[in-house]
Amino acid sequence: MSTGDAARAVALPAPADGRRDPRARRAWAVARVVVVAGLLALAAWRLDWSALGGAIAGSAWHLAAAAALASLCSTVLKAMTWQGLADGLPEVDGRSRWYDMVAPLLIGAMLNAFLVARMGDVAKVVLGRRRLCRRGLMVSHEAVAGTMVAEHLVATAVWGALALAAGIVLPLPGYARVTALVVGAASLGGTALAAVIRPRALGAGRAGRTGVALRVAARTWGGVHDGARALRTPGRAAYVLASGAGQWVAGWAAAMLALAAVGATRDLAAAAAVVSITLCVAHAVPLLPGNVGTFQAAAAIPLSVSFGVPVETAVAFGLLLQAAETLSNVAGGLCCLAVEGVPRREALREPA
Repeated sequence: MSTGDAARAVALPAPADGRRDPRARRAWAVARVVVVAGLLALAAWRLDWSALGGAIAGSAWHLAAAAALASLCSTVLKAMTWQGLADGLPEVDGRSRWYDMVAPLLIGAMLNAFLVARMGDVAKVVLGRRRLCRRGLMVSHEAVAGTMVAEHLVATAVWGALALAAGIVLPLPGYARVTALVVGAASLGGTALAAVIRPRALGAGRAGRTGVALRVAARTWGGVHDGARALRTPGRAAYVLASGAGQWVAGWAAAMLALAAVGATRDLAAAAAVVSITLCVAHAVPLLPGNVGTFQAAAAIPLSVSFGVPVETAVAFGLLLQAAETLSNVAGGLCCLAVEGVPRREALREPA
């Protein structure tokens, strides 16, 4: 699973009459190239490539396979969290099923592994709405996108609480505790605001791109609001919070299994907790498809600095963990595509 979903906004297609500033596109492309080039230069300078190859070749592949399975479980639990919040939409009102968002989430995660700008998030919204509409629950794309934002907020608030609890019993470094506190508190505050602040009818009567953008924003915020207010129902809140905690526990288990596979450290629980925290931050800025490069840096740096793991072993762990996540998402996404019968072009079709 992607652990930093909560820290980013949902990517929605731009209005048909709008165009993103080409200078902004070029600046962002240049920034990505510079960052990735810097990471590659640092890797070429610091890494012993033969030692890295030996660390990868000597990995326990049965543990790597178990890490991939744990990652898949994390994704399914994340889909359940999203579905529980989508149940709060007035048009849905508790009539969705626990598995309704599994296929949209897996297909979207698969696409995010290969496409830039998190275009897989658009597929999640399109396919999530498609699944609900099949049940006769006529919701808008913006409402579904809003519940996905709500899931990011709620799941990250739960993650912050779990990370702080882990800090009580595990020897986590100070920067990990502070990061968990800040991100978790911000997400908790965002969830509370979403539940309190009602959507307003923005952009009514306004033509052009500004009016369209305001109306889309208002409808999306309506989905965030309804999703957050779903937590007022005790049974639904328990379901959402339990699945939200489960997705992070499964992700933590995947990190521990990957650490054990490369023999990185004996302090598996603490190291996996710290890596989960740093990866949450790294996922907030997807520079390349699949976050290649920044994922490995976010996984390797804390292991080397805080746990004394050799750089090559730490990088091997980052590669192995990302491979486990990617393979589980791709395998699950392809199976869901086959079962759902979704043409590849439809998976990326812009909302109407």
